[in-house]
Amino acid sequence: MLPRTWILLRDTTNVLLEGVSGGLNLAETRAAVASVPGVAGVHDLHVWSTSSDDVSFTAHVEIVDGEDPLALRQIVEEMLEKRFSIEHSTIQVEAKGEEHDGHNFHP
Repeated sequence: MLPRTWILLRDTTNVLLEGVSGGLNLAETRAAVASVPGVAGVHDLHVWSTSSDDVSFTAHVEIVDGEDPLALRQIVEEMLEKRFSIEHSTIQVEAKGEEHDGHNFHP
């Protein structure tokens, strides 16, 4: 009974702290997004859980000049759902090297 209690306590604490889901690797997730054709870079990536089966994702995705931002965002969202079972994602699409409030973002 003690091992099961420990697992439940660990999982509950991870959800309460909005930690990364146990089966996800941030480096692998970042690499998968960066490998989508038309993506020039990824930064400000965050993945967290709000329940044991609900994973959320946010990131800024830089796109190659000439790419359709809406189509590329949809491709990234579909890849995240199929490959990582991430159904809730918020992706900010940016032109490569875009500045915000005078600051350059970096990985």
